[in-house]
Amino acid sequence: LPVSYRLSNTRLAFFLKEVGASPAGNGSAPLQRAEPFVVFQTKELPVLNVTLGPFSTGLVLPKEQLQPSSTLEVPDRLTVNWKVRAFIIQPRLVASQPVVQVLFYVAGRDWDDFDVTDRLPCVRLHAFRDAREIKSSCRLRGGLAMCLVQAELPHAWFGPPAVPLGRRKSAESLEVPGESQQAELYYTLHAPDGAGQCLGEMLPRRGPGGARTEGPTQHPLLRIGSVSLLQPPPGQPMQEHRLDGNVFIRLPDKPLKPGEVLSILLYLMSNSTVEHFTLRQGLALTIPLHRVKAKKGVNLLSTKSRSGQWLVSSELLTGGKHSTATVDVARVDGAGPRDEDFSSEIMQLDFEMENFTSQSVTRRIMWHIDYRGRNPPPDLEKVVTELTVIQRDIRAIVPLAMDTEIINTAILTGRTVAIPVKVIAIELSGVIVDVSTMVECKSNNEDIIKVSSSCDYVFVSGKESQGSMSARVTFTYEHLSAPLEMTVWVPKLPLHIELSDARLSQVKGWRVPILPDRRWV
Repeated sequence: LPVSYRLSNTRLAFFLKEVGASPAGNGSAPLQRAEPFVVFQTKELPVLNVTLGPFSTGLVLPKEQLQPSSTLEVPDRLTVNWKVRAFIIQPRLVASQPVVQVLFYVAGRDWDDFDVTDRLPCVRLHAFRDAREIKSSCRLRGGLAMCLVQAELPHAWFGPPAVPLGRRKSAESLEVPGESQQAELYYTLHAPDGAGQCLGEMLPRRGPGGARTEGPTQHPLLRIGSVSLLQPPPGQPMQEHRLDGNVFIRLPDKPLKPGEVLSILLYLMSNSTVEHFTLRQGLALTIPLHRVKAKKGVNLLSTKSRSGQWLVSSELLTGGKHSTATVDVARVDGAGPRDEDFSSEIMQLDFEMENFTSQSVTRRIMWHIDYRGRNPPPDLEKVVTELTVIQRDIRAIVPLAMDTEIINTAILTGRTVAIPVKVIAIELSGVIVDVSTMVECKSNNEDIIKVSSSCDYVFVSGKESQGSMSARVTFTYEHLSAPLEMTVWVPKLPLHIELSDARLSQVKGWRVPILPDRRWV
């Protein structure tokens, strides 16, 4: 039958055609016709309009047909292609910081749709370690429909797996000390209580059935991923910087806070040529004269010797843009020989970080070593140590797109298709900060997807040549970076256009990419 179909009450929907299928769609039943279609975005139940000559009718598509197995149910609301996405903030946890953080948000929902924000469900996080379980919940809220779940894992989870009574582990199955354990993370959705609150905040349970006895849920357990559980290292993580062939420094490998005191340790290398030369002459050593120049924002509080064989004295000169500390380090007369197999810890310098108003700053300390006496080593260079000072202890940034899929109809229409993006930062305390205006961004492949110069949306303009199931745009905020993954659909070219009128005329607004072997249609 020469029937025409049209979908109304939708924002984005397409009729589909299988490649190689006949135009009629069936040959055995002339009075039947199959027309597959897909609805990507809609706020209302779509209407299928059918026209045959002067006759027409319409059919409202039932909700069960549009979302037969939706993972997100909102009372009195159509949630076609709405998806709950989960992001593990820190995939590696140490026993000293045992809180697991997972960010949830709803993708596929219009961010300007504020009517539904007070009807969103709760998300319950389930963390499993062997037969043990921890639960915690949060309520999806706000314009982005997101929330952060935090669950503190018991200290015992960071040890070796529990062994049932009466059963011993073989020697081969014993785990290597320091090797990480795994905790599996799942989530369920459930309705809030009458007061709009979520139940199940930090409720520890033992046994495999604990998760399923705590009130009804909309869906079964949905897997998020796993986190590694590590024992903290025996000492504080340190970074090492070599100043020249004789001296190196060690300092904590971590961001600093305003007002925090940073202790830097200075060492003499075991193979220091200066030491060998001076000791051979049998002279009292007055070897290095260290000059430390620090930009405003870093104050040298004190210096002290860390060895009885060395004397340390310092002088501080303050200028307009920086302060200079002169530290004189001299070996004690008559000091015994030094162990040539090990580096020597000579002195400690304590610096204080000044306050500032921005989110974070980079402070620099410039080192210059001036050797006095005979045969000073060449290549005296200034070495710069960069320190990151932060107002907040930000654990990660997460780019959030209004949808996880983008259909490149710009190749057909010439009209740009864009999806808004927000970037949020997660602090150790659980505070969520919008840093969208302070990030940098770059598309990994602009032949698939592009990103705006202000990093507030990703888009396709019609000049793209391919699609991808995992197109990436990387966002950077200070020392942190995170990828945004999108699925990009593109039409198959060359186009196959069917017209009921055999006489062709220009279709305004339709075009194909301008390529050497293509012409306007």
